[in-house]
Amino acid sequence: MSGIHGYTSDVRKDGFAPYLGMAIALGAWTMLFGSVFFVYSVLRIQAVDWYLPGLLEMPFKYALVNTFIILLSSWMYYKAVKTLRAADIQGFIRNIGRTFILGLIFLVMQAGLWFMLTEHGLTVQSGIAGALFYSLTGLHALHIIGGLIAVACIFIKGRKGIINPEEDVSVNLVGYFWHFLSVVWIAMFFVLFIIR
Repeated sequence: MSGIHGYTSDVRKDGFAPYLGMAIALGAWTMLFGSVFFVYSVLRIQAVDWYLPGLLEMPFKYALVNTFIILLSSWMYYKAVKTLRAADIQGFIRNIGRTFILGLIFLVMQAGLWFMLTEHGLTVQSGIAGALFYSLTGLHALHIIGGLIAVACIFIKGRKGIINPEEDVSVNLVGYFWHFLSVVWIAMFFVLFIIR
């Protein structure tokens, strides 16, 4: 394609732009979650009393199960991509459906965890520890909701048969986001329930 004064430019047709966009978005989300983790860490180090003694002992197992669920959902997404690449559309639909259901279970269990902690005195108003706990987990939950919407769109696309087993950019991009959310949750679980 010729341009002004002999300048030529070729438009890339390899789908690079969506991947670049996702890399930028993942970088921005990493900075967002990283900054909240940083604030949490600084305030946690400075605090004398952070949580009530024993407060997080009971929900630890609950959060551990939730960690297993989100990791399993990430595995199901990985399996969905593998079945799609093998041109097994029905396998893809099954696995992407399982991803969605597990993500929904994760979200419901997260709400249960919040309810459990609220019942035991950890609220947004109970101090900086509560405010930061709910800010971190709430921010993650909002992103999970966005991820579930994206996974549902991929599922619908698969059911309608408008998905390309060879290379479907949307499946890859949603997968990157979904796996990112799993990694963020693992970091949150480590910081909130193990290090404390």
